[in-house]
Amino acid sequence: MSTSPARATAFDVLLRIEQQDAYSAELLHSSQYAKLSSADHGLATELVMGVLRWRSLLDAEIGRFSDKRVEKLDVEVRTALRLAAYQWLVLNRIPGRAAVHESVELVKRGSQGLGCSFCKCGVAEAGGKYQGG
Repeated sequence: MSTSPARATAFDVLLRIEQQDAYSAELLHSSQYAKLSSADHGLATELVMGVLRWRSLLDAEIGRFSDKRVEKLDVEVRTALRLAAYQWLVLNRIPGRAAVHESVELVKRGSQGLGCSFCKCGVAEAGGKYQGG
């Protein structure tokens, strides 16, 4: 299963915001993402804006399940965890397994696999707490 275009776009945009102080609206409306379907563009926008809007809450929740401070995590891992946490905690229409799987795939793509087990375990543990696991 490959990563959805919407999640890959959201991950890329959030990374650029973190690393380059870029603006979300400019990135989301750039020609680089013009070929996204309307549905994918809508989901990517929701994911980016939601993660940015809820970042403090997401970081607090991620921090509850990590021995490492959120700001000390690798930028790809931190971004993937925020995306997964947003989907899991705020968007109730996205299955938890999709949020976990795609976040792990994004970390693999972004950091050559480093941090994947941390990401998968962290998201799954947090998700289990919210799903009654």
